[in-house]
Amino acid sequence: MKRLLPCLLAAFAALLCASCEENKTPPRALPTIDYVTSAKELVSRVPSDVEIVYPIGPKSPGARGGYGFIDSTGRVLIEPIYNHVSVGPTSRTTSTRVFVGQEGGLLFSSWSWVYIGKYGNRAFAPPTDKTVDFAVNLGDSLFYYVKKGRSNKDAVDDYGSVPIGVFDASDQWQPTEDILPRHWISEGLVPVTNAAGKAGYADRQGKIVIEPQFDHAEPFYEGLATVRVGSHRGYIDRSGAMVIPPKYTHASWFENGVAIVVDPAADFPQVIDTTGQVQNEIRTPIDFGWPKAIGGFNEGGLKVYLKVGPPDKVHISGLRQCGFLRPDDTWMIEPKLDSVSFFHSGLATVDVNVPSDRFPTTGSFIIDTQGKVLKKLSSQSAWLEFRHGLAGAQHGTSYVDRQGNVVWPPAPKPRR
Repeated sequence: MKRLLPCLLAAFAALLCASCEENKTPPRALPTIDYVTSAKELVSRVPSDVEIVYPIGPKSPGARGGYGFIDSTGRVLIEPIYNHVSVGPTSRTTSTRVFVGQEGGLLFSSWSWVYIGKYGNRAFAPPTDKTVDFAVNLGDSLFYYVKKGRSNKDAVDDYGSVPIGVFDASDQWQPTEDILPRHWISEGLVPVTNAAGKAGYADRQGKIVIEPQFDHAEPFYEGLATVRVGSHRGYIDRSGAMVIPPKYTHASWFENGVAIVVDPAADFPQVIDTTGQVQNEIRTPIDFGWPKAIGGFNEGGLKVYLKVGPPDKVHISGLRQCGFLRPDDTWMIEPKLDSVSFFHSGLATVDVNVPSDRFPTTGSFIIDTQGKVLKKLSSQSAWLEFRHGLAGAQHGTSYVDRQGNVVWPPAPKPRR
């Protein structure tokens, strides 16, 4: 019996283990989430007639660390849950990409991309890998996108970030050559670069109109475009002919028949007409330190900075002031602003840190092209220019309409 007991115990233990194995609950598989299907569900709730969208950012009310879209009334179209949002142009500048109203926009993350705009709202799987960093809206829902390298830097050239791909919501972009769009669509033409890095122009479908032959090419305005050959800039017409020789170190777009250029052989910046004839000189002592180059005339005025402090301290807030010069070198708006957006449809936003006769208090304001204060904004922020009727704070945290009324964030509901 003593010999049998250990055997019985061993057998019982074996039966017990077998029973446990039979009744053991299998491990539950992790659920597979179809993010594209989920995104399509979000998109299905967006009205089909939305053409203009405004990004809202991570610091917006209710945001969960991401980006989304509102419409012009402040209605939320897509909740701010995406990692990235397409950025758009500010006025006619060459490199600034900001969170402004766009003619159709992209939201994207590693799990899904969303397009909202006039070419049909949609959600789809990412067209590339997880390293996409940002997308640039070139207008008419044509985008290029960029990814970061291992060192957290993207490949750059004379235009800045080098695209790794193109998304066209209208499916018009069908180039026959290895070219990439590089700048805003203007007057029906898109500045492009080829595989060799040379710049030219294509139409909206991607067909080459002016052969890539320049070192840099900017958008057309009033039938002329700035191009760079070597280290100097000149102007071409829509046929590609060089109508003003490349002899300038700076050459702006044309507005109302004039542009501002810097000729190294001249003592002052010059205002030229469309034939290259000098109309005037800008002798006002403009600060070229920052921005590094002056822009062009914007609704009648040239945005400039003046040094108002010691040379070694001009980059300290309050020691450099901004204003707008007319082509005749007189002040359209005197340089008493700390920062100012470009004008758009007659309005701009400004920040004032030092009171003056025109601005008796500090804060953010909406002004017209005469410098008249139309509305003081409820908060002081780095407000951007008006695009498609709304001006936004940086990173899409706030929006106001042309009357200064807050469109986003929504007003808090009164407590009961």
